[in-house]
Amino acid sequence: MTRCLNVVVLVGMLAGGAACDDDLFGPDLGPTVGPEHDGVLLELSFPEQVLAGGSVPFRVLLTNIESEPFTIEDPQFDVYLLDGSGDVLWNFLYGNVIIGGVDHTIQPGETYEFEVVWELNRNDGGTVAEGDYLVFSVFYPLLPPALVSETRSITIIGE
Repeated sequence: MTRCLNVVVLVGMLAGGAACDDDLFGPDLGPTVGPEHDGVLLELSFPEQVLAGGSVPFRVLLTNIESEPFTIEDPQFDVYLLDGSGDVLWNFLYGNVIIGGVDHTIQPGETYEFEVVWELNRNDGGTVAEGDYLVFSVFYPLLPPALVSETRSITIIGE
């Protein structure tokens, strides 16, 4: 099983560095797979540019792409914001205690939506500066592996 985030391969190739070294880029999520696995597709929707001082609505979308119902048990979702070096600046679950989600069955073609609003804050306090960042979401099912969405960029611009 790989523990590489899908962004690691791309960034590693562009930077000419190692293609998969969790100690060098991004958080250690344990066993992961790409955005499509076991009949579901994980996507993350958000505005690509945000004004400094604003907020960002992140919509995590888990779509059943199979012909049979898919039950998510005790669903846990997270959203990560990384700088260009792969350091985690913010993630939704940091400091939040989530106790047992509600099981939900996703019918064929249906999408389960989880929304997180980010106030441009950092896990270590303060706010994120203007610039370009990387964002992805994670769905932690009851049993591994975790699904990781495509990694995309977001730009914080001046007011």
